[in-house]
Amino acid sequence: MLMKITALVSNGYIKETLMAPFQHIRQYTLFFLTSLCLFNTSFSQENNLNLEVTQLSEHAYVFTRTWKPSAQRTNMGVVIGENGMVLINALYRDEEVELFIKELKRLSDKPVKYIINSNWDEYNTWSNQYFKEKGAVIISHENLAFHNGYSADINFSDKFSLNVGTETITAYRSYGHSFGHINVHLENANTTFMSDSYRSEWMTIEGPFGLEGHFKGLDMALATGNESTKYISGNTRSKIVSSREDLLKEKQLRSAFAERVLSLKKEDKSVNEILSDVEIVTICKQYELYNDLVVNNEVGDWIINPIFFDEQAKTHVFSTQQLEKYVGNYRMKGRTDIQILIENGELFAKSQRQFYLKLVPVSESKFWHNMQNLKDHLTFDLDDNDRVIGLTLIHNGGYLRYNKQ
Repeated sequence: MLMKITALVSNGYIKETLMAPFQHIRQYTLFFLTSLCLFNTSFSQENNLNLEVTQLSEHAYVFTRTWKPSAQRTNMGVVIGENGMVLINALYRDEEVELFIKELKRLSDKPVKYIINSNWDEYNTWSNQYFKEKGAVIISHENLAFHNGYSADINFSDKFSLNVGTETITAYRSYGHSFGHINVHLENANTTFMSDSYRSEWMTIEGPFGLEGHFKGLDMALATGNESTKYISGNTRSKIVSSREDLLKEKQLRSAFAERVLSLKKEDKSVNEILSDVEIVTICKQYELYNDLVVNNEVGDWIINPIFFDEQAKTHVFSTQQLEKYVGNYRMKGRTDIQILIENGELFAKSQRQFYLKLVPVSESKFWHNMQNLKDHLTFDLDDNDRVIGLTLIHNGGYLRYNKQ
């Protein structure tokens, strides 16, 4: 049976109905970071699972899974509320959930009542359906509805709060990494789960709003916390808990990195030449996974192309009047319609359960839509009178042709 929700108001705040009157929130004693880890445990080797649990407060924990190779580690959050548990992301595949539940029961026999998804990544949503069938409520940003196969019970726009008695949880849009990405702050544990808006071991992708969006998410996390706040990245290699200083350092490194990349681009340097630059290598080596930096296209796609994408968006600006002719619905038989719209002076493409894309103009008819692969693009078809009559979406060498309605 689901927890009864007594109030849902415009600011996205809900509070559970408790069995007895709620008097005071107790002040919980936080452990020093050096003694946060309560116990380590491993699932059977047969299932290739290895789990470490880190305690953040009396009722909040980080579950860290180590994959193969061992350098790959993924974090998720667990909060034990008065009537049930809250998962910050649903990490485990269906066949692994029973093993995961055994580990949860080491902490509490209470059922999982809520799952908060930080973004659409399968690492964050794998066991959504399993827990939903057992009564859990799925919570996410409303933009996740544009990703294939994703659904939530509660969708919010900018900010959402949930009080589970032992903890007040606030989720808010971060503007980093991807459309609909959120950070999740635990008030009593003084912890913010950053997921992919901050990665301690490498440069996370900037997201559709570029470095400004990435920094906005970091600044919001810094403003929500204080000098003692613990920050949990979605993925890590060795460090589970990051500090305020780590987030400030990330801003400094990424600013220097972007500035150097654009400087080298003006000299017509190739991506491989940029990645071989001494200053670039020095910056990269301050991230744990780049200590043995290998120059290859994948690294370039991940950390170089998004800078080019963002710079193109800033320097090739069309007026709202110029963009108006592209706006409308586009249809292809057997496919969900594509909606082209203007948001804050820029062009976007949405398709329910397919995608939500920012379109960056390269020419009057050609627009980039994939910040990691600049060969992917969307082409608008124009008639002799310069009117838009359709579009062609090109992705990974394939294409789809839509007609404007």
